[in-house]
Amino acid sequence: MNNLSCVSMPIENSVEEFVNRYQKSYSKTIDSMLELSRVVAEAKSLLCKPEFAQFCSSVGLKSRSTIVKMTSIGEKYSALKEYQSKLPSNWTTVAKQPL
Repeated sequence: MNNLSCVSMPIENSVEEFVNRYQKSYSKTIDSMLELSRVVAEAKSLLCKPEFAQFCSSVGLKSRSTIVKMTSIGEKYSALKEYQSKLPSNWTTVAKQPL
């Protein structure tokens, strides 16, 4: 659809709707990142090395760097969950958050 043809739409409602949808999705992204990381951290703490390696392989975690970041985030899950609305959706940035 051509953007010029939307002149008749009430812009405020349209923008507000998109903002709300975006913020909901963003919040789900952060929540998923924290939950996935918590699972990785728990698996690492409870499984022996070969089992953890099997887990990582089974879920498609191949990058050591990603595994380390996710473990770090998962270990700080409770503290990070408290600030979830202020967190970026970037593994590296969240993993480096001092707590």
